[in-house]
Amino acid sequence: MNRPRKRALWSLVLFALVIGFIGLVFWLGADGPVSPAGFRRLQPGMSRYEVQSILVVQPSPNVPQRLRPGPNEPRFLQQIGSDGPAKSDHSWAYWESRGYLICVYISDNGRVDSAILFEFRELSLWQKLRRWLTGG
Repeated sequence: MNRPRKRALWSLVLFALVIGFIGLVFWLGADGPVSPAGFRRLQPGMSRYEVQSILVVQPSPNVPQRLRPGPNEPRFLQQIGSDGPAKSDHSWAYWESRGYLICVYISDNGRVDSAILFEFRELSLWQKLRRWLTGG
C-alpha cells in the first residue's frame, strides 16, 4: 500500500473514532423521558394518559422505596401545579428512571393537579460535560 493511501486510511479511522467517542458521550449522558426535560413538558390539567405518553414507561403502583426517608434521600428539583392540602397516597402516580423520580398527583377528575421532580444521584462526568456543552 502506498503512503498517501495509508495516510488517508488512518485519517478515516481517526475521524471515525472521534465521531464514535462524541456519540458515546452524548449517549451515556442521555437521561431519557423520566428526566428534567420530560418533567418540563408536564402541565397541570393533563390527563394521566397524556402524562404517560410523555414519560413513556408505566408508572409504579406503589411509593418507591427510594422516596421514603433514609440516608440517601432524594434531592428536590422542581414542582408544578398547586401546593394544596396534604394528599393521600392513592391519588399519586410515580415514574422512575436512571436516578430521577417524578411524582404526579392525579385529582378526582383524573387530571394532573401537581407534579414533583426528584433526583437521586450525583451527575456523572459525562452528564456534567454534556450539560456544560449544551448549556442545559
